[in-house]
Amino acid sequence: MSEPTRDEFFVGYLPTPPGVRRFALRIAYLALALVIGAATALAFSHRRAGPASWDISLVVELEGVLQTEPYGVLHLEEGSALLVEATKFGLRPEASALEGRRVTLRGTLLQRDGDRMLALLPGDDAFTDLGEDELPDASALGKVQLTGNIVDSKCFLGAMKPGDGAGHRPCAQLCIRGGIPPVLISDDPEHPKVIVVDEEGRPMTEKVLPLVAEELTLSGQLFSRGDRKFFRISLP
Repeated sequence: MSEPTRDEFFVGYLPTPPGVRRFALRIAYLALALVIGAATALAFSHRRAGPASWDISLVVELEGVLQTEPYGVLHLEEGSALLVEATKFGLRPEASALEGRRVTLRGTLLQRDGDRMLALLPGDDAFTDLGEDELPDASALGKVQLTGNIVDSKCFLGAMKPGDGAGHRPCAQLCIRGGIPPVLISDDPEHPKVIVVDEEGRPMTEKVLPLVAEELTLSGQLFSRGDRKFFRISLP
């Protein structure tokens, strides 16, 4: 880059010398290119929000067999859907009276990579009891070791974008404390997403909170009911 010559001295009340003008324009163009490059690099360095969605304007009905423990799951003819309230809470306690019965549930649908969750409408309109039925049998899949990070399933499936990572930790901890199922997103292609419960298969809340959004390796017993997998782990 050429410097302005000595005889092109800039004086504010006189016309700008050509050499000084060319030098200033080059500096301006260089600064603009650096700003654009930095902004582009920053944009591409951010984690993608993921293909999650939640259409809160569309109420849907799902029919299946209701599981309420350790977390709410509706077992459908094909697959299943996790169940939560529209707010930061898991399935309402009074739903336990319908455990193992066929029901129609109404709410709004969260989806990500083929996984589903139904955020129920408030009040009695969310449930219709269709009569007796049977839950899928629970199956023991053996002891496994999985590496990944724990998220709250509602935000991960579409309530927030992105719904994981260190920046989302306080929100995830609040959701899990309210009864939203904690899920381990694993790098194991055979078990990519498992619901975390305690060693007895009961909901895990306070003990799992410090582990949220941390990269970790956990060992425990894996169980399934329908297409849902539950990971029983022991924490001090």
